[in-house]
Amino acid sequence: MGRSVVSSRVALVRDRRYRIALESGQATVDGGRFEVDLSPGPIGGIRSLLVDGRSFVVLAEREGDAWSVTIDGRPFLVEVTTELRDRVARRVSTPGRRTGHEPVRAPMPGLVVAVDVEVGERIAAGQGVVTVEAMKMENRLQSPAAGIVQAIRALPGDAVTKGEVLVELGALP
Repeated sequence: MGRSVVSSRVALVRDRRYRIALESGQATVDGGRFEVDLSPGPIGGIRSLLVDGRSFVVLAEREGDAWSVTIDGRPFLVEVTTELRDRVARRVSTPGRRTGHEPVRAPMPGLVVAVDVEVGERIAAGQGVVTVEAMKMENRLQSPAAGIVQAIRALPGDAVTKGEVLVELGALP
């Protein structure tokens, strides 16, 4: 007996589109098939994700029409839509509608343990910038994009709230 498709969508992450189909225990992403299992974690909002046997800690929360997703400390803003809406949006959108860089935000309330960058520093996408302790777990937050550190909004010892901007990034020259 074949598996029924639970959902088929388009996910937009940092100007890249992914075609995703979710089935019972499997995900197809741009034609590649993966065994997946998403289980509740020890604390609300946190999930344990297994992809082909590799384990990831995931925090996903809705932000308007998108999702704020943090995977092993690396933040992403994910827009999810249907194939039809994606095709329509691409036809009517103007080139370059996505500009600027996402700031590094606290994925949950916590305490800043370390800030690993300085204002004016060039950083790479995925580079660790801030470590936040939340619920006795340290989360090293990574830059969502390459850029130059424009401002540091939290220092070690600061209590931060969910979604609070910790580091602002500017475009590379």
